[in-house]
Amino acid sequence: MNRSNIHQLHRIKQDTKEGIFTMKGFALTKLLHSLIREYGSYHDGSYGVDISDFSLFDKKLLLSHVTDASEYEWACSSSSRAEALFLEYFNHMQSLIDDECYPVYCDDMEEMGMSPRHHADNNEVYWVRR
Repeated sequence: MNRSNIHQLHRIKQDTKEGIFTMKGFALTKLLHSLIREYGSYHDGSYGVDISDFSLFDKKLLLSHVTDASEYEWACSSSSRAEALFLEYFNHMQSLIDDECYPVYCDDMEEMGMSPRHHADNNEVYWVRR
């Protein structure tokens, strides 16, 4: 991962936390949310996603957001290259997905008509129907 990609990932994560979306940051966030909803499973009050379960198409799509054009073009020339590049970026992409799992879970719960409450004893979040 080169320095500009690391800076770009940091900036995208920073933009999403502050609610300031660049076009690429917004597109990446929407992609992450879609992938979480497609591949996620409920796990301890949130979604859990293992990105190694992604289809090759979804891996390439995610790579298109975290690599530069020449690197992406090289990866798309064969499936083995795409898999190799995916493994190179695996930890960073898993981190991006993990950071978005809980917000997606909260959005989904609110869409189902639930609202969060905090337990008085341990401040644990639980959901009740509105």
